[in-house]
Amino acid sequence: MNEVTPLYEQFLYFFICGAFLGLGYELLRLLRVCVPHGTVVTGIEDTLYLSLCAVILFGFSLETGNGEFRLLYLVSAAAGALLYFLTAGRLIKKLYTLILTALAKIFRVCFRPIKKYFIKFAHFISEFFGKIYKLLLLKGKNRLNNLQRKGKVLYNLNDIKAKGDETVAGKSKIKAKIKKEQ
Repeated sequence: MNEVTPLYEQFLYFFICGAFLGLGYELLRLLRVCVPHGTVVTGIEDTLYLSLCAVILFGFSLETGNGEFRLLYLVSAAAGALLYFLTAGRLIKKLYTLILTALAKIFRVCFRPIKKYFIKFAHFISEFFGKIYKLLLLKGKNRLNNLQRKGKVLYNLNDIKAKGDETVAGKSKIKAKIKKEQ
């Protein structure tokens, strides 16, 4: 049988666990700075992270609290995460923001000469595909010109008259007989 851990030690363990969970959330914040994405993806990331935290805290409570789960565990883990975010978290966020800003500046300086050629190439490609698009558009319009317009169907022309047709008010009227088959 497991030894009973004193309550103050349990509080301390979950406090430290909360600080490490806050450090884990810092990785998500770093990912969001490097690769910006929408609110839906951010919500999914946060949900998965909180689910992972719940599993970790539950497993830790089973080990530390001998199968008991207390509200004290959640409060102490939240206090540990809060302390992390207010102290070391701020420092770490400033540090990686500074590093990423410096890397972005270095990247821009290194690739500035290449940027000019890349823009020229992009303009060339866009002109090429623009010409192809105009050609295809012109051919499509010419195809539409060859089609007959609405109302100019061949059998409605006035010069074609069959036996038994009538003309009423300048328009042809075609009579038809329908036979019923037995």
